[in-house]
Amino acid sequence: MKVTIVTGMLGAGKTTFIQHYIKNSSEKTVILVNDFGKTGIDGEVLSQVNPDTIELPSGCVCCSLKFDLITTLQRIQNELFPEHLLIEPSGIASVSAVEEALFQSGIKHFTVVTVIDSVDFLEYYNSQEYGAFFEDQIINADLLLINKIDLVKPEVILKTREVLYNLNPSAIIIPTVKAKIHKEISLSQNAKTPQSSINHLHIESLAVDIPDGIKKEDIEALFKGFAAQRTSSVLRAKAIIKEQKGSFLVDLASGKCFSKRLHKGTDRSRMVIIFKDLDSEALRSEVVALLNKRG
Repeated sequence: MKVTIVTGMLGAGKTTFIQHYIKNSSEKTVILVNDFGKTGIDGEVLSQVNPDTIELPSGCVCCSLKFDLITTLQRIQNELFPEHLLIEPSGIASVSAVEEALFQSGIKHFTVVTVIDSVDFLEYYNSQEYGAFFEDQIINADLLLINKIDLVKPEVILKTREVLYNLNPSAIIIPTVKAKIHKEISLSQNAKTPQSSINHLHIESLAVDIPDGIKKEDIEALFKGFAAQRTSSVLRAKAIIKEQKGSFLVDLASGKCFSKRLHKGTDRSRMVIIFKDLDSEALRSEVVALLNKRG
């Protein structure tokens, strides 16, 4: 069984990368996704392209869910027999800690793909806001994708590549748009050695059920309000909206909001907001009040 960890900061394009990869792969693949929050939005989005999607929601695979991850890995190997297992930890998970769980499950050959958000990368790196955690995702990577190059200037791409190369000269570095890579690029399995793991980021999430009558445009307006405050403590937001005309995903990442129709319907509307340095109950009250105004 091939194993690939797909990591990257919140909103970098991990789920998008997996969607493209699955569409172009003929392998029997299982996706194991750890959605930070209780909504399971990433799991539902990925299940639209791959039915064999297993969720480990609410928590982080590198700490509170580590035992669950090890148990699930064993079940996947013994019951599902995939050719390829894709693991998407939450954007706050420590790569080295996920690798540690793989070693404890007897898996010593795997690939680490790290998706880099070129819009925010240099700002995060220069500020050292995420310090060792940020570098952990880079130095453990076999393949580094500089994503969203269509949204930045060429000099930003060059500087990003330079920083990545200095941190991890052995990794393959590929610029991408929407996290797409050529079919010919192999996710080769590399022998790994155990490393000291670091703690995950201390970030919170808020899950909110969205009442009936709220439309995609209402959530877009809410998310754009978050985006207008670039110094906002809201790091990421995602929602799945159920309407009569279909179901939609609304996503806020890198200060930009976008939406798309889902191929399959959803049973309910819901959102997750990922944030830091905010009072969760105050944020919930604010969001619920805004939704009630629009409902």
